[in-house]
Amino acid sequence: MPTIFTFSEIDWAMRRCLAANPTTPPAYVMCHDSNVLTDLYATMLWSDGKSIEAAEIGPDKSAIVQRWLAVPNIEDVANESAGMDR
Repeated sequence: MPTIFTFSEIDWAMRRCLAANPTTPPAYVMCHDSNVLTDLYATMLWSDGKSIEAAEIGPDKSAIVQRWLAVPNIEDVANESAGMDR
């Protein structure tokens, strides 16, 4: 597991998570992972951080970041599937 996550990695993980788990009316409640990732994103924006130590966010949040970094890009998966159908 990485010891440092960059801002772009947090951004990428958050975007994948939000795309996979969109909020819905009437409450527009985010899933737990989305809440954690947006909190990390906002913290990094506020502190003008370029990276964050995995030890600083703890093993649970680090695992969430890792999980969403490992998810394939939805557009890439769709493009691969489209290519296989030809």
